[in-house]
Amino acid sequence: MPHFGTVHFPAPSLRRNTALLLAGNAISLAAPLITVPYLARVLGPTAWAPVLLAQALAAWLVMVMEFGFDLSGARALARARSDSLERATIVHGVLSAKVLLAPVAAILLLLVFRLTPDLRAAATLLWWTLAYVLLRGLNPFWFFQGLERVEPAVFIDSGARLAAALGVFFFVHGPADAARVLALQAVAALIATLALTLTMARDTALALPSVSRGLATLRDGLPLFAFRAASGGFAALNLFVVSLLGTPALVAVFGGADRIIRAGIGTLNPLTQAILPRVSFLRATDHAAADRLVIRSLLVTGALGLLIGATAFVAAPLLVQLLLGPGYEEAIPLLRILALLPPLVAVDTVLGLHWAVPHGHDRPFLATMLIAGTLNFVLAVVLLPRFGAAGVAAAVVLAECGGMLALLTLWRRYTR
Repeated sequence: MPHFGTVHFPAPSLRRNTALLLAGNAISLAAPLITVPYLARVLGPTAWAPVLLAQALAAWLVMVMEFGFDLSGARALARARSDSLERATIVHGVLSAKVLLAPVAAILLLLVFRLTPDLRAAATLLWWTLAYVLLRGLNPFWFFQGLERVEPAVFIDSGARLAAALGVFFFVHGPADAARVLALQAVAALIATLALTLTMARDTALALPSVSRGLATLRDGLPLFAFRAASGGFAALNLFVVSLLGTPALVAVFGGADRIIRAGIGTLNPLTQAILPRVSFLRATDHAAADRLVIRSLLVTGALGLLIGATAFVAAPLLVQLLLGPGYEEAIPLLRILALLPPLVAVDTVLGLHWAVPHGHDRPFLATMLIAGTLNFVLAVVLLPRFGAAGVAAAVVLAECGGMLALLTLWRRYTR
């Protein structure tokens, strides 16, 4: 059992952590991405559409179980880095909260499968998706992120994802094997969650879940969870709007373009994983250094977002041909519209997750994201009947512009 009390850790290397997270993120993004051209061809649009819907739903429900703890939990651990007793309290609260959220995620999954025509008859896909959601939702990656000790987490988590992706080529050979895509992801989630939990237990004593502690942690993390749920939920909702108002072929085309651009945007995640804990720590010890780090992050993250967007726009035909293959040519104009997203998301990421969250502006940040998400949904429903999937893509971009303008207003108000 670890010694409880005050322990002083040497300052972690921000550059090393960022490099590790970037490498792990590259593997995590490349792993499923390399399966896209294979699945698009082997499954075909009709069988691939339910898999895309299940993965989109699973991603949102994993966010429900994570409850924004990659933000609130990591921030709390960064501030309590030297106090092992406080660390144990934070871990106990987060684990208790996740146990309470597990049945909620399961009920939501069953309900959506029941109400979605393209998923209603896919019983095997349902159970593997449920297993993936519960196992991935319990993953304690946030713990290593908060303490800025990410090396074991990156190695284990990325390795499991890569193994699941490679397994697709061995176990998925036709439309009848579609559910195996989620089955492989569920097995990988089991391995990663178990290994990381055992690693975490060597540092911090684990206790049985507590209903009262779990509820208190859920209450404290509600604003940041609402942000995570809104941002992830509205992204997944776009695909379901296309599903309900369009055809399976349209779902596959839009889902393919969205998958490509989200993979590019995902390269921004390691910057948040590295910078949010550091700004949270500096906010309490060196306010000026925290502000300087945010400005540097804006320059670096913004430049990366521009590069991703420009690459996706120029290379859209090649990306669609390589990653989706014949029959998905309609995804090219969609990808070019969505190529406007990365620079917008980059600015939103810095102002929201690198500045507002570490500085405690949770509620105004949440309000701006809810407004942007609602705008996204309304525009998607209005534009889809007239402009098809291109209207949904345009709705996503316009809503992101609205969110960026709102965050810029918030930033200027608090930094004058």
